[in-house]
Amino acid sequence: MNKCTHCQKELPDDMFGARKDKKNGLSSWCKPCNRVRSKEQYAKRYEKVRTYWKQKNQDPIYKAKHRDYCRERARRNPLTDKQKARKTKRQREAYRKSDLIRYQVICRGKTKAAIKNGILSPKPCEYPGCKYPNLKAEAHHWDYSQPMWVTWLCSRHHALADGVRRVKEIN
Repeated sequence: MNKCTHCQKELPDDMFGARKDKKNGLSSWCKPCNRVRSKEQYAKRYEKVRTYWKQKNQDPIYKAKHRDYCRERARRNPLTDKQKARKTKRQREAYRKSDLIRYQVICRGKTKAAIKNGILSPKPCEYPGCKYPNLKAEAHHWDYSQPMWVTWLCSRHHALADGVRRVKEIN
């Protein structure tokens, strides 16, 4: 039990924040009092900062300096990947492919986690008339936006299914 120096209430230790510089390692103000003080200080600072920037943005000298700074920064820093991807059709296509790879990685990670947690369980190859029942089945995703919708295929049929999916993407 500790006593808050602000509200003078006797409260349990978990109601006080940590402070390494204090003997007992706890703040002298309780968490509710600290929260109220923080909100008041934020309101004061917010008004000061808001009025400061309102005045500063009205200053024509500041506006000119800021405009020059922004132009210089844009000149020094070339466009980002996203901005470049918007420029040409070839660049857009390259960006889309990199985005697809990112989705594939995320989808595979979610599938691995689902298998580990027991949500998904590996099954034998689901290809009709598979002659390789001893091969380890792999999870095949027809759509990477649905990581739990998988078809279990052996490595040979998985390669075939990937080819079919790629043909569908092209058309």
